[in-house]
Amino acid sequence: MRCSTYDSPLGTIWMIGTGERLMGLRFDAPIGDAQSITPGGFAEVRRWLDRYFAGRDPGFLPAMDPQGTPLQRRLWEVLRTIPYGHTTTYGALSEALLGGKKGAQAVGRALGCNPIALIIPCHRVIASDGSLSGYAYGAQRKRLLLCLEAGQSIQPPYFEKTEKEPMNQDITRKEEYEQRFPLFEKIRHDPSVEAYISEQNLAIKALGYTEHGHAHVGIVAERTRYILETLGEDDHTIDLALCAAWMHDMGNIINRVDHSQSGALMAFAILNRLEVPAQDIAPIICAIGNHDEGNGVPVSKISAALILADKSDVRRSRVQSQDRDRFDIHDRVNYSATGTDLKINREHKGIKLKLHIDTRYCDIGEYFEIFMERMRLCKRAANSLGLEFHLIINETSLI
Repeated sequence: MRCSTYDSPLGTIWMIGTGERLMGLRFDAPIGDAQSITPGGFAEVRRWLDRYFAGRDPGFLPAMDPQGTPLQRRLWEVLRTIPYGHTTTYGALSEALLGGKKGAQAVGRALGCNPIALIIPCHRVIASDGSLSGYAYGAQRKRLLLCLEAGQSIQPPYFEKTEKEPMNQDITRKEEYEQRFPLFEKIRHDPSVEAYISEQNLAIKALGYTEHGHAHVGIVAERTRYILETLGEDDHTIDLALCAAWMHDMGNIINRVDHSQSGALMAFAILNRLEVPAQDIAPIICAIGNHDEGNGVPVSKISAALILADKSDVRRSRVQSQDRDRFDIHDRVNYSATGTDLKINREHKGIKLKLHIDTRYCDIGEYFEIFMERMRLCKRAANSLGLEFHLIINETSLI
């Protein structure tokens, strides 16, 4: 085992692993079993930390080998799908992993066992009321990490040594969303929307499909926001798009067939109950009703962004079956996806979906067997936004 340190703005970081493969990363205290400190070790981890503390999404993952129970390892995989600058809740993680919120405490305990801080981002998990509870390295440090990811500079002194940080400290990103996207905040916390998302994912799981719950809609919402924000759309348009992204799969509770259309009708009923103006309801339900590859069409900027965000969510943690011997082709493809990145280039002329597929579990041909129609729809969606669509798998450009 080798050990090395990194001087971060928030304290000394200790790293341990074999060769260049990281097994542990933590603040403040040395990690056991390290035989000696190796100056300059873990070059890729250092490059990741340099980018992160410069206030940027590092955009890659260094080689890691975290050790834990099957539940812990699956949780850490889910954590790695939480986008930079975004948060989720203990309840949402419990639903994604265990099919319900009753396991939130078990999820909290598993989070506490996370051996690799920052890179496996347990700091992005917050309480349902927005409080910064349950972070092993302190609520102050958790707040500063979230501020850094929200684009704010963090200035010394970083910590007050005489006083503990209140556990209910407001989160900058939460305040930002409430101010910029007021309708989305209502929808995201609406009890009926919460129930429909939870229940449709249970129905989908019973049918043998991949995860469509809060983890999925959270990723789709964040990617939808990223696309429209990067292309310069106004906050009101993004607010409506976030609502569409959050509710886009609710129709699965009725039936998987035509779920986009039934979901649009369900969203209409909810928005109408909340007395949302018809001119705002229309683009939301239009996007929901047109997001599925079976009969969807990118008829608006919101629908195009939703299509790209939804169809790009391919990841191992979406697999809900625990029995690899019973994996179908959808399970194999998602399980094999160990890295996913969706980025618009600096010139705003192209959008790139970059995947890493572990070919031990499926070959690239199987990906195309089930995703070809989705990628064609993504290409049409990108074109409607004035972008070229590029698909890169294992560093090979395919579209």
